[in-house]
Amino acid sequence: MKPIPYRHLLLAILATATPSLDAATFISLDIPGSQLSALSRDGCTAAGGVLGGDPAGFRWSAHEGAAPLRGAIAVRGLSASGALAAGSTLDAMQREVAAYWDAAGAIHRIPPMRDLESVGAISQAHAVSDELRVVGSAHRFGGGQVAFEWTAASGMRALAPDDREVETHALSISDDGHRIAGWERNGERVRPLLWRDGQLVAGMAGVGAMPGEVLGGSRDAGILVGWLGVRESGAAAVYRGTEVRRLPADSAVIRLLASSNDGATLVGDSGGGDNRTAWVWLESEGFVRLTDLLARRHAMPPSDWRPLALTALSADGKRLGGWGKHGGNRLDSFIVALGDDDRCGDGAQPAHPAAAP
Repeated sequence: MKPIPYRHLLLAILATATPSLDAATFISLDIPGSQLSALSRDGCTAAGGVLGGDPAGFRWSAHEGAAPLRGAIAVRGLSASGALAAGSTLDAMQREVAAYWDAAGAIHRIPPMRDLESVGAISQAHAVSDELRVVGSAHRFGGGQVAFEWTAASGMRALAPDDREVETHALSISDDGHRIAGWERNGERVRPLLWRDGQLVAGMAGVGAMPGEVLGGSRDAGILVGWLGVRESGAAAVYRGTEVRRLPADSAVIRLLASSNDGATLVGDSGGGDNRTAWVWLESEGFVRLTDLLARRHAMPPSDWRPLALTALSADGKRLGGWGKHGGNRLDSFIVALGDDDRCGDGAQPAHPAAAP
């Protein structure tokens, strides 16, 4: 037998080892009633709510599957490692208060600061870092919301001045806990905000206020996303530093909900109810329906699955999280791994990777 030249053999090995960037895998979490809202930095851990469930929250990992987050009303955030989750629960007076769950799933209620509402919704946590810093929004007495930061050492404190005409919200915190991103609303006009080490700084705050809404951002708290304009004719929006970028779509008003740290991948949805559509924005090609992206990468979900919304991203944008309808028209959650991404050991290795047309 004629020996294979070394150079040809090496090329063959490299071709086999090189991942297919145009591959994808659809991973069903199989948690009836669930709506994924957050991913860890690597995308291997997810968390969210369970509609009508008891408890109404979950945390899922590729290695351990789903575990309940007991006492949850809503689950909105995960720390970088996925060990800590953030959201809200009920206190002894049946008021909604901010809370976090530790690695063992134990719930920790966050005592409110002074001058907050005494009944109903008191506070909600939106994000948490592994060094245990929680951020969110709290309801002032007499109306309005204010962004807050909580640590075990200092307790809950407001991040914004006491201006009853302006509402502020903290949405995300960087993995090291030093940067917090959020937004303020004054009437119908909103603008993004950035805090560093608990102090409001220039940057995002320099963007002029416009009608719209800020809905999410990146894991490093460097980018915020949402939409600008009115709901019927708005455009997706990306806030970065002192710049705001409009990303109009041809066929829908898209609400962006999450960004990768580099801003090269964005996710969101359009429409409502069962007419909702999940979208991906890729720097190289703009907006693509999730179902179209999966179809061309030979990674369509099972026929009884209808992905409806994308709500979360890993830091590198390679793992996308969302929810839809599964089986007997029930809510369920999913993760999409882009490329031959099996970092989590959850089987994210396509059987027949194929190049996109």
